[in-house]
Amino acid sequence: MAINNPYVPGDPYSYDLKWIVRKIKEHSTLLENIESTLDQKIADAVMRYLDEHDPLYWETAADLISSDMKTPSLAYIEGYYAKGDGGANLYYVTSDYNDVLTAPFYLTLDGPNRWAIPIIVTPYVTPEMFGAHGDRSEDDTAAIQKAVDVAKALDIDTVIFSRHYLMTHVHVYEGQTMKGVGGDIMVPDNYCVDSSVSYYIFENYNADGVTFDGLTMYGNSANNTQFLVCDLIVALGKHTVVKNCRLYDCIDSGITFSAVKGGMCIDNMIDGAPDCGIYVNSVTLNNQKGCVISGNTIRNCNASAIAAKRICSKSIISSNNIEDCTYGITMESASTPTDFSTDIAITNNWIYNVTSAAIGVQGGFNHVISGNTAILCDRGILVDECSEVTITGNIVETNDTTPALPNLSSCIWVTYRTATPVCKNVVISSNTLKTHGGRAAIVFGNAVSVEWNSITITGNAIDLDTHAVILDVRGGSYLVNSIISNNTFISTVKMRMGLASANNDVIISNNQGDYYALTPATTTALRLAPYVGAIYTGNIAQRIVNLPATTSALTGSTFKKGDLVFTGNTTGVVLYLATADGVGTGVLTALINV
Repeated sequence: MAINNPYVPGDPYSYDLKWIVRKIKEHSTLLENIESTLDQKIADAVMRYLDEHDPLYWETAADLISSDMKTPSLAYIEGYYAKGDGGANLYYVTSDYNDVLTAPFYLTLDGPNRWAIPIIVTPYVTPEMFGAHGDRSEDDTAAIQKAVDVAKALDIDTVIFSRHYLMTHVHVYEGQTMKGVGGDIMVPDNYCVDSSVSYYIFENYNADGVTFDGLTMYGNSANNTQFLVCDLIVALGKHTVVKNCRLYDCIDSGITFSAVKGGMCIDNMIDGAPDCGIYVNSVTLNNQKGCVISGNTIRNCNASAIAAKRICSKSIISSNNIEDCTYGITMESASTPTDFSTDIAITNNWIYNVTSAAIGVQGGFNHVISGNTAILCDRGILVDECSEVTITGNIVETNDTTPALPNLSSCIWVTYRTATPVCKNVVISSNTLKTHGGRAAIVFGNAVSVEWNSITITGNAIDLDTHAVILDVRGGSYLVNSIISNNTFISTVKMRMGLASANNDVIISNNQGDYYALTPATTTALRLAPYVGAIYTGNIAQRIVNLPATTSALTGSTFKKGDLVFTGNTTGVVLYLATADGVGTGVLTALINV
């Protein structure tokens, strides 16, 4: 419980003993603390003693241990190793060993049969109360774990970190808060020495409602090089919160959310990680869901700044600031086509200078990628074998280096990972796309023929710099039941739209700017614009029909009103418009010949 107590000057986590004694004698809420943290018999003895005496002051725990105090009595130490070091506490001194049997912690005093049991009247504990040096002169792990264990035993929620600690591994219990206030934690040299072992610095395995707040941690990666996994904060319970933490020089990943439901990872800063800044993972369906990852600043990660791998659902990744990483935000499928995430919103993130994909979504459905800004990336947004995906309102600008994946590095790349993919219902709208270095604006497919069904590309502003591809459907892939409309193209050269022969029921309308369309059989470009916006506006069943350069193919084919028909001839490529339903050239009107 909160206690309005004037602090001792110079030490914000040391309470004024005279104030404590006075309030205890007045039967204030501190009495409730004593009764809740001590055996009732001991609590009664403490109260009887306080009715007649004041505690004796000692500067350190060593002074108390070597003293000749009579029992029972009360003692107060002003620090554990030195006055004001944060280890100040009130103790009950007893010669009855039965008193210490239920005590979660006690000091053994010199001489026969004398022990000192701490009386925790503050609403928190500190590692210094249990022997932490807090100056990086010694490994403080044992004292920190003892502080966490005693807090659990006494039903105290908070452990305060206000000094400078060396720490290896600490387990945190349900409902606890690890609170950093001006201090920091460093992993000591040569803790990680086995490449087959997973090391976790803080973890709350199977403990719900844990909060890590305001911790500053240093991984000391140069002196910890052998590990299978080594993450600084590992969250493994419901309603876990990691907030306002500062993580530097991580050994592996910074923060791991594993099988967390309803968790929050907010307003943290992570600078330097050989793997990921924030790693979100679950091996079981529905074990990782309902999480918010927001407001984090992440820099200098060799893998992803934020990696939501495997089975995650109903989560939000928003308003994060990411710089100088290999990947920005990735959502990876792990091993099988069904090992994927669903219902993920990636919104309003700032991603700058990543050498691969700014946002990569692999597998799953019902994803929203909206309002993000990705500047200077090899690839902007990668969508790999997903359905029901909305990509809207993003700003993407590629870098001008040589593309990592020639012909595929682009502002938006929609592709697949299996031989029989399901790729449908993708909306790409209201994005601002600018390419450099020979990259396309939008690419569908890779090397295998795939049907892309119900694709909408609308309202985008596309600046291609000096490259000539806007929409490139590769590897024999084709669009079905799709719309390409109301886009604006800006370029220093003419653009082209590569569409395969099987495209069917594709509406191309109201686009602004010059562009070309290619037949699959020739590299000769057919100029459509500006006629598309002016002439074909309002056609509701317009299809793209590609025919070989033979008279029989043209005269023997059946057309629908509104079809755009491409066919080759001796002088180039001809574009026709079908003005009515019917067979052959009688229903076609030639529009342009190049």
